[in-house]
Amino acid sequence: MFSLLRNIIQLVNESRNLHQALRIIVEQVKQALAVDVCSVYLMDDKTKELELMASDGLLEESIGLVRLRFNKGLNEMDVLYLRQRAEDVRDLGIRILKHLQHDLKQTVS
Repeated sequence: MFSLLRNIIQLVNESRNLHQALRIIVEQVKQALAVDVCSVYLMDDKTKELELMASDGLLEESIGLVRLRFNKGLNEMDVLYLRQRAEDVRDLGIRILKHLQHDLKQTVS
């Protein structure tokens, strides 16, 4: 699992923009989980809606157009839970990157 996460982090770090980074994430996660669809929704704090920002398995034309309110599809508690898990994953990714940087410094020295 760590090697998969490391690979995704490396690919995302090489991406040129947010769109490409999100595309990499959905493709890699979809493949790793062997599922038919993987999507990323980002929350718009102003409208309290989730906007489809990337997907592998949904219509490409729906990206940037599909929006969900908290009471449609996902409820507010789901979003809060998912937000916390995303922060946990981000923190884990940061720790892994620091570990990789440390290992690289030792290898180079």
